[in-house]
Amino acid sequence: MSKLAVHHFAGLVFGLGLLIPAGGARAATVIECVDAEGRHSFQDHCPVGTREVRKLRIGPERKKEPEAPDLEQLAADHPITLYAVPDCEACDLVRQYLRERNLPFTERDASSDVAVQTDLKALAGTLTVPVLSVDDKVIKGYNSQLLDVTLSQIGYPTSPPPAAKAAGEPPLPPPPPPPAP
Repeated sequence: MSKLAVHHFAGLVFGLGLLIPAGGARAATVIECVDAEGRHSFQDHCPVGTREVRKLRIGPERKKEPEAPDLEQLAADHPITLYAVPDCEACDLVRQYLRERNLPFTERDASSDVAVQTDLKALAGTLTVPVLSVDDKVIKGYNSQLLDVTLSQIGYPTSPPPAAKAAGEPPLPPPPPPPAP
C-alpha cells in the first residue's frame, strides 16, 4: 500500500473519530478498494472500476462481559456454612441475604446439637448465633457490608446470575435440615 493510501486511510479514520460522538460510539465498516493502476482508496463502497481488497471494522471495541464464576466450583472450594438457630431474627437476615445472592450454603442448627455447639464454640469462641464461616473467615452476627466484602473477595457473585434474573428464577431453595443425631 502506498504512503498516499495510508495517509488517506489515516485521514478517514481520524474523520470517523470526529463524527462518532463519544457517548454513543458505533463501529463503522470501511472498504479498501484498488483501481486498475494499483491505487488504493478507502470508501463505504467500491466505485465502478475498482475492486474490494478488504473490509475493515473501525470503532470502539466491545467490552467483554466478565465471565460468571462457576458457582458449583466456588462452593466446593470455598463452602459457606451458617451456624444458626430457629426463631432468630439475625439468623433469618443472614439466610435471606445468602438466598437473595443465590449462594449455596450449608446450615448447621446449633439449638440442641452438642456436636454443632462444640464446633461453633471452637470456630467462633462463642455460642452466639448467627455465625457464618467461609475459608478462614468467621463473621459473627448480621452485617451485610461485611458479608458483601468477604464473599466478593473470595469470588462469589454479588448478585444472582443474569440468566436467573432475566428468567425471574427464585433464589436457591433452603438447604435440607441436618440429619437427626
